[in-house]
Amino acid sequence: MPFTQEQDAFILKAHFGSAVRNEDGTWSYSFRSCREQFMEEYPDVIISYKAFANHKTRIVDRFENKNCICKEKHTGRPLLRNDEVVQDVRQRMEASPKKSIRQLSAQAGVSYSTYS
Repeated sequence: MPFTQEQDAFILKAHFGSAVRNEDGTWSYSFRSCREQFMEEYPDVIISYKAFANHKTRIVDRFENKNCICKEKHTGRPLLRNDEVVQDVRQRMEASPKKSIRQLSAQAGVSYSTYS
């Protein structure tokens, strides 16, 4: 279940709001308090303990490393599947129904997964 930015911000506030400074100068944070506050604020959101813990860790790490909770853009291969490409693929498949998908994808200049 994807969390909203509002929920991410709430988790971060609840996390740092539960901070207690130890005698040795380090900080401790209450996961339990953070999760309970989230459940009170968003009672309709059903999330497993493990999923919440993983997400909270990701949000806190992102904030501590980048001073931001926003997600970065993915740098992977851009999506090529649009109406134009789909139409081109259909025409090529109809014109050459016996040609392999690998040959069609190479001919069209798109990935194999575009045809599947």
